[in-house]
Amino acid sequence: MNTPQPRAYDDEAENGSKGRYSAEARRARIVAASGPRQGLRKLADSVQVYWRESGLNRRPKESQIYDAVHTALGVQYGRHARAVKFTRGIVTVEVSSRAHHMELSSFAGAGVVEAANRILGAERITKIVYKSKG
Repeated sequence: MNTPQPRAYDDEAENGSKGRYSAEARRARIVAASGPRQGLRKLADSVQVYWRESGLNRRPKESQIYDAVHTALGVQYGRHARAVKFTRGIVTVEVSSRAHHMELSSFAGAGVVEAANRILGAERITKIVYKSKG
């Protein structure tokens, strides 16, 4: 009877010179198994993304204000900035890059307060403060 012989395991050919259990090999296996996700990510970052996308991080009254600011920022800046805090008429907007922060702080963000208040139908926002994310 012919019984199949186990093939010799070539660790270096399959997992590189670092070996099967190296951090590099583990990371490569995780990234390869993650599919459409974008590689490794901290758990806190993943939770924040989930909260932001689901709207769980907003209070009901603030939700309208955040949506009005997002709409007032428009398509160009709405992707790079999001309202994160509303206190006593002041909205804090977190901007993803320094370049967008400078644009919004200097000239592009001048009419956002008026536009957001027009969307809300009342003068609820008095000032918008832009801050960089990183």
